[in-house]
Amino acid sequence: MTTIRVMTYNVGGCRGSDGHVDAARVLDVIAGGAPDIVALQEVDGDPLAHLAGRLGMRAYGDPACGGNAFLSYHRISGVRAFDLGGGACCLRGDPDGSGRRVHLFDVRLSPSSRDRHHQVLAL
Repeated sequence: MTTIRVMTYNVGGCRGSDGHVDAARVLDVIAGGAPDIVALQEVDGDPLAHLAGRLGMRAYGDPACGGNAFLSYHRISGVRAFDLGGGACCLRGDPDGSGRRVHLFDVRLSPSSRDRHHQVLAL
């Protein structure tokens, strides 16, 4: 049986608690966790491409789910975005699990508890 290490990380646009935007700090956290696949939230564009390139991983995403993406050493197929309403999104992807079907769901919910309730129901 093949083991795949999965990490999830809301990178908040690569902005630290000090307000400074620095993708290198995000890179250090991901590298330290040594995952095979990372489900990211609040990342897109240049930081996503930078992280993928530096880690030697492929980036997978869907513009309809802006900010959610996967970085992976494994091929991921069937990447599809699901709008959960209220600015929330779920990105689904199916990594190659050595012949075993695996579904990953990268979910970003809104901060409003009322919206989250409806978003969870939509999932």
